[in-house]
Formats: sequence, structure tokens, C-alpha cells
Amino acid sequence: MTELQRRPPDIILTPAQVVQMQRPMTLEDYQAFKGEVSGVRDLLITQVLFNTGLRISEVLRLTAAHVGEEGPDTFLVVRRAKKIRKTPFAKIYLRRDLGLHLREWVKVHGRDATSPLFGISARQYRNVFYAASERAFGFRRNPHQLRELHEYWITHEA
Repeated sequence: MTELQRRPPDIILTPAQVVQMQRPMTLEDYQAFKGEVSGVRDLLITQVLFNTGLRISEVLRLTAAHVGEEGPDTFLVVRRAKKIRKTPFAKIYLRRDLGLHLREWVKVHGRDATSPLFGISARQYRNVFYAASERAFGFRRNPHQLRELHEYWITHEA
């Protein structure tokens, strides 16, 4: 294989797209992005990422045993991937509508308490994310931007 054949095709971006790529994702961007995510599973993963601020690895490791209920409230008990404090587990409450969707997903797809809830790898989800962001924005965004948006939203908007 020659050097020319191995080289990826050049991606030509307009100056406006370069500026867009460098700015953080906004709530309006998130809404537009969500509209481009196809499939219930992928949309649910996207919503959990945004609403909890968890890393992709933490969300994709979830099993049915990690989803709990306290009356009408739903929470996740997650093992933090990197920043382990005195207790490596955190209890994260979900918005009611997201909690209902997640509980329904567990009822339908929660094969057992130890199987991954979503059955998708981080690479597969990143590919889904990239495709949806290209449809929504014309360029790729990184899934980590949902974590950053959650942090901004929680400290400034909520």
C-alpha cells in the first residue's frame, strides 16, 4: 500500500465550522443532537450521559442491579471509574421522565443483574455519537462534551 492510499481523505471545514467545533456544546446543540440520535437504546444512553455527567465507561458498565427505586424516584448506584473517593460508589438520582424510561428499559432488556444493560461497547457508542453529530452539525463532536455540558448546566442553570 502506498503512502497516498494509506492517507485519510482531507476534510475541508469552513471557518465557521472550525469556530463551532471549538466552542462548547450548548443546550440548544444538545436538543438538535438528540433529534439526530436514532434508536431507543442510543437515545437513552445519550440522555443518561447528559443528565448524570457520568463517563461513557461508567454508563456502559451499568447493569439492572445498578438501577434502584425509592417511591417514584429512580437512582443509579455507580462505581466511579477514575476519581475514587473514600467510597467508590455514588448514588445518582435521575429526572422522573428519564427514570421511567430507564426502568422500562430494565424490564424489557435487563436479562439478569450482572449483564450490561445496554449491550454496546464504548467504541460502538462513539461511532453512533459521531454519526449523529455529523448529521446535526456537519462535523464530529466528542461524547465527553455531554459531560462538560452537564457540569455547566448543573452549576449555572439549575
